[in-house]
Amino acid sequence: MTKTAYVNNGDEGSITLFDPVTGKVGETIALANTKKPEFFFADGKGRVFIALQDKNQIAVVDFKTKKLTATWPVDCQAPTGMYYEDKSDRLFVSCRGAKPVMAVVDPNSGKTITTIPIGINTDAVLWNPVEKLLMSPNGAAGTLSVIKQDSPDAYHLVETVSTRINARTGTVDPKTGTVFLVAPESTAPAATDGGKAPPVRYISDTFSIIVLERAQLD
Repeated sequence: MTKTAYVNNGDEGSITLFDPVTGKVGETIALANTKKPEFFFADGKGRVFIALQDKNQIAVVDFKTKKLTATWPVDCQAPTGMYYEDKSDRLFVSCRGAKPVMAVVDPNSGKTITTIPIGINTDAVLWNPVEKLLMSPNGAAGTLSVIKQDSPDAYHLVETVSTRINARTGTVDPKTGTVFLVAPESTAPAATDGGKAPPVRYISDTFSIIVLERAQLD
């Protein structure tokens, strides 16, 4: 444990380290010319993995030496969400792109082991450690992709659960398996004369929490 925190600097494609107790700012580490560093996850051993969405890569930073040690290509487009699972020693990366998938990566070699199709507009990876369920909330699809880990290298889609449009991030209660997603309501403006649609506009005071529990089947 390095007891070091950091922040993403999206505009310049770097991270800045700081002491979370004293607030003292440390080194700034460049991330392979990226302009879109996304989610990260630490392995608890001094390494941090960062999704480089615009490069289709994963950056590996060693917090002990305070250096970028590797950039791995991942077999998907626009890697975004990320979760490191220590018991199976696997890195899960949810990817957007034209064909969105959940990528399973070996954090030692950087090799993509497999990919599983998910829904559109993922923004997080959720993990249920009791049932070994890997999940992707998909905002544009309004679904939750639920994937079972059969072994560290084998996975299959269990079900696709309806949620709500814009529910693309959340968390899991590791003891009960209850999933909590967040979503606002939004409008989708019509395209302009040039044919390009303006950004989606979120509606004030519509933030909501969605609670999903596993049903007890007879």
